[in-house]
Amino acid sequence: NIDIDEDGNIASQLDNLNNDIKKKVYYFNTVADMKAASLKNNDMVITLGYYKPNDGGGAEYRIVSGQHTDDGGSYHKINNNLFAELIKKDELNVLTYGIKNNAEDSQTRINAMLSAFSTGNISFYFPTGKYRLNETFYLPANTKIRGDNGSTVFLWYGAENTYMFNILSQHNNCVICDIC
Repeated sequence: NIDIDEDGNIASQLDNLNNDIKKKVYYFNTVADMKAASLKNNDMVITLGYYKPNDGGGAEYRIVSGQHTDDGGSYHKINNNLFAELIKKDELNVLTYGIKNNAEDSQTRINAMLSAFSTGNISFYFPTGKYRLNETFYLPANTKIRGDNGSTVFLWYGAENTYMFNILSQHNNCVICDIC
């Protein structure tokens, strides 16, 4: 919406719009390509995949400064002490964390993802595939784990007589659906 001020001017709004249009979005095939690039604070980035284009791990990032930890998902350390910060959506595709859906061990990346969202209020989407779990998933409040219409399989490699998921009594509103 463009508003005209009392003098009939729209110049300041057009200047802001022009500045937004001038922002360039950088595209990279992979997260590794993004991390190797020379980017500046406030640049916008889109990756086409995590490990390779179209692997499902593509995401949008904003380049930021500050003290962050490269967790392989929410933040990636790039050049000049800058970080690529994942632009979070209502639902997080777990492949954007480098989690593999081919039965390979991705427990470290799963733990990093859960740690980054330890406050809950998140929906994790596990696309079609097989996900190897070696440790119990501790779900924070208001967490949803959603598979792909029954074509998502969790393979339990954890200790016998332990649980794949643990929802503590003080945590509520957790949903697990469409998982085999």
